[in-house]
Amino acid sequence: MCLTACDEFLDVIPTGTVIPSTVEDYDKLLNNASLMYSNWTNLAYMDPDMYMPDQHYNNIWQNFWRKQYTWSDDPIDEKNHDGDWNARYKYIYIYNLVINEIDDAPLGARLETDRALVKGDALAQRAMDYFLLVNEYAHHVTDETRADSAVPMPLVGDLQIHLPKSTIGEIYDQILADLSEAENLLSGGPEVRMEANFRPGTAGIKALLGTIYLYFGDWAKAEQYTSEALAQYNFIYDFNELDHNSPGIPWSALNNDREFQYVTDTKSAVWSRTHKSWFYDPAHLYSRDLRDLYNKETDRRWYLFSGTYTWYDQRRSTLPDYVFIRDYAATNAGMTVPRLLLANAESKVRNGDGQGAIDILNQLAVYRYTTRETTFTYSNDADALQEVKDERRRELCFCGINFIDQKRYHAYGETIPTFSRTIPTGETYTLEPGSDKWVVPIARIIQYSNPNL
Repeated sequence: MCLTACDEFLDVIPTGTVIPSTVEDYDKLLNNASLMYSNWTNLAYMDPDMYMPDQHYNNIWQNFWRKQYTWSDDPIDEKNHDGDWNARYKYIYIYNLVINEIDDAPLGARLETDRALVKGDALAQRAMDYFLLVNEYAHHVTDETRADSAVPMPLVGDLQIHLPKSTIGEIYDQILADLSEAENLLSGGPEVRMEANFRPGTAGIKALLGTIYLYFGDWAKAEQYTSEALAQYNFIYDFNELDHNSPGIPWSALNNDREFQYVTDTKSAVWSRTHKSWFYDPAHLYSRDLRDLYNKETDRRWYLFSGTYTWYDQRRSTLPDYVFIRDYAATNAGMTVPRLLLANAESKVRNGDGQGAIDILNQLAVYRYTTRETTFTYSNDADALQEVKDERRRELCFCGINFIDQKRYHAYGETIPTFSRTIPTGETYTLEPGSDKWVVPIARIIQYSNPNL
């Protein structure tokens, strides 16, 4: 048995033409945009900020999406695989292969300095994938949960091993060790890989470290690393300068859609991970709570990414509900400049610098609101923290991050709601703070194939 479908790695191993053996081969192996797909897609329907009124729930054509929408304990049917799980372990196999073999690999057409960069890349990518896995398939990391079981953690390129689950603490310890080594190995490389932003540069390493320390509740280190990453790279799109191809018609896509259609082309990315590339079938609607957080007059995100009819039925209004519209505009679950700014703002206010947090929000607001830098004002730290949380929901919606945010707020001891959903049959389902429903279950087909799970 293997951790995932054993032959899937052949999609990225160039067998039949080139078996990777040289530093050049391993570099080419990592230079594959497919390595960044299928991130937190299970969370798309679990996220309480996504809403499905009756008509749209009935349009859900995948049974496991319906189960995820109702926070089922067993969302994936017995014979079906889990795309997120399979993708992460397929790519971890690749990273392990590079990490364990590149030290002895001939250079090919590369220089000795490239060996360190390629190995550092693989270490950082492995760290990112374990970070994504542990946050999807385990409870949030705290002193109390570090000993809890999380996911298997293979560190060698062996598809036949039957590993048990490692603990949350063990996973994070390995992530930090990988990032530490990667940071040293990549120190001579670029800050951001503009030609391939799914590969990490030095800013990406700092960005992930800042996010991890935010999740740890180590606000000082979170502020330090996010500040360092932003000092290296801080490009933000000005949404006041964007419009639809047909102004006022969101389903006509954005007028520079190439840079939004694929996150590989998005200049605001520090280290990309595609969450979802389409949102039209079935349509994703804003929860009414999220809808009410937007200023409909001044927030350009509302103008650019919301509408009152679906892609497949433009004759029927969805009012009072609104559709999330990202036609030819993928969402990013990776490290982006806006996400770093918001993490930095949250770290500041939790460190007692509420005014500093508001200043950061206004830096982002210049690019998001018609009111520009006068959008937010400081009154007290408690209100500033709520402003940061609300802005995270507005800016980072529909890419899985809100689901993780709600889970971590509860772990910090902060109040989150009990969420509920009622489906057309009249049944109501709830998602209570701290429940096991905040953890994506491992698919049964994977459990059956590994007796140690």
